[in-house]
Amino acid sequence: MQALCERFDRKAGDYDAPKHRAELRTNTDFRKFDDVLRTVLDVTAEQAEAVDAYLEPDYQQGHLIYGVHTTGAALMACLVFSLEQSEHVHFIDGSDGGFAMAAVGFKERARAAGADA
Repeated sequence: MQALCERFDRKAGDYDAPKHRAELRTNTDFRKFDDVLRTVLDVTAEQAEAVDAYLEPDYQQGHLIYGVHTTGAALMACLVFSLEQSEHVHFIDGSDGGFAMAAVGFKERARAAGADA
């Protein structure tokens, strides 16, 4: 039913596709924890290389430590308390390990830099 509502921009019962899409952006988790920014970017392969090229010099100079995981898909988990009250939150991660795989690279860079990870 949700797929039909999304396709035809309709409402069915408590589910309102246009409203839900707007809330999806607002209710997606994007906060920093432990002074670490964790984010999922939807970019081309060239843009992903550009991000890495942008971060690497700062890593080499000791200004930051980062980890990256590149994959062809993302996963979204939704925690819904109440659609009527707009009480839902969405968690986005890359497939094939996502943040966990990026953490592997982060920890390797941290060890190489002599930092605690």
